[in-house]
Amino acid sequence: MTVARTITAALIIIITWNIAEAQSGLARVSMSVPKAIFLALAAPSPEVEVVSGVPTEGALRVRVKPSVVGKSVRVSLVARSNTPYAVLARLATSSNSQLTVRPEGAEPYSGRGEITPDALDVRFEAASVVSRLADIPIIEGSRISKRGDQTTPNNAIVLTFYIDMREEPVGGAELILQMAPNP
Repeated sequence: MTVARTITAALIIIITWNIAEAQSGLARVSMSVPKAIFLALAAPSPEVEVVSGVPTEGALRVRVKPSVVGKSVRVSLVARSNTPYAVLARLATSSNSQLTVRPEGAEPYSGRGEITPDALDVRFEAASVVSRLADIPIIEGSRISKRGDQTTPNNAIVLTFYIDMREEPVGGAELILQMAPNP
């Protein structure tokens, strides 16, 4: 028997054995997909700007500076996730000021093609008071994206809320927004 025939015979035996295992229900395939999140400012404005952050890590530090003292500032975030999530907020400004986050809603970023059926069913915490003391959950939701990556336009949603400041620090207030996987 030549080497080529020996290898061919061995491959036939291995393939036949694997088919038999699969038919008997003994073969199992398991896969683990890493949890992925993405959070970015939908559109910078004179009142809201990104100070720092990495969207693929789900963390942003934004400066909020109302054009008129006492005015509510609208913030819109682009969000993607392949897992349930929570958006947490913490005031980063060193003052003792507080701000209130009021919900507006969620909408598709660019069509519904690759978002899950429950993606727009987000739970906004009603009038969350945010301070320096702790990360406060302001939004929770289920998985957003069915498939795609950070460049796929129709697998994301826009989360919109308003920020009200009781007193405006000089230069505005900095806010840390973090998207975290939710068990």
